[in-house]
Amino acid sequence: MMKQPTATNIEQSKRVLACGIDRSTADMYFSKATMPPAEYYLYPINDGINAKEWFSVRTNRDIIPSWSLAALISVLPSTITTDRRGDFKGRDYGFKLFPDVTATWWLAGYVYEPENDYKYLTTSNENAIEAVVQLIETLYKEYGKIPEGGRRFLV
Repeated sequence: MMKQPTATNIEQSKRVLACGIDRSTADMYFSKATMPPAEYYLYPINDGINAKEWFSVRTNRDIIPSWSLAALISVLPSTITTDRRGDFKGRDYGFKLFPDVTATWWLAGYVYEPENDYKYLTTSNENAIEAVVQLIETLYKEYGKIPEGGRRFLV
């Protein structure tokens, strides 16, 4: 399996923000470099800092929020319950992120636990963070918003 990045890159961060994810959920940030060779440097948001307040006073500066994989997962609903007709009515699909059988791709999505083969809104990529960013975009396109993280979402 290839080496995974620490956090979203700048392009992924902009895509996450475009889906309405609150910047205060980020646990890292990019800051414009004052000296070469890098254009931006990645920093963690230290414990004890109120991220919402911290980002709001820095919005006019060259600061871009960034999310670790754990922070990205925390903004997603833990479960999606379908309210559709037929075989899928009332099923609970739990969030999962796992490598495929070849261990070269990451699958992110919602899986029906009892049978573990019914998948709902899944994405895949060789980069785990990109797979989750794509899942956020898919949820946003499907529902026009990202349901509250860590909770059950009825569709």
